Amino acid sequence: GRSCRRLPHPRLLYSWEEKMSKRIKEAREEIGMSRAEMAREFGMPIRTLENWDREISNPPLWVEKLIIEKLERLNQNRHRRI
Repeated sequence: GRSCRRLPHPRLLYSWEEKMSKRIKEAREEIGMSRAEMAREFGMPIRTLENWDREISNPPLWVEKLIIEKLERLNQNRHRRI
């Protein structure tokens, strides 16, 4: 027979999504980047970052992964220059 994948309970999904924007904020703050600097670097509206930081909205998982990867690369490049 066919097996069905069960979706996570909506509350579990919400708490998982909630953590995404926190990871972006933590990564941004870890390298000492302001919202304005990040908005310029990524070419995105500062309001989007404000909404993520305040957990008003959350980025899709694929966006979060790409942003975290780029912030990590930026952090590595900053350390190499010092």
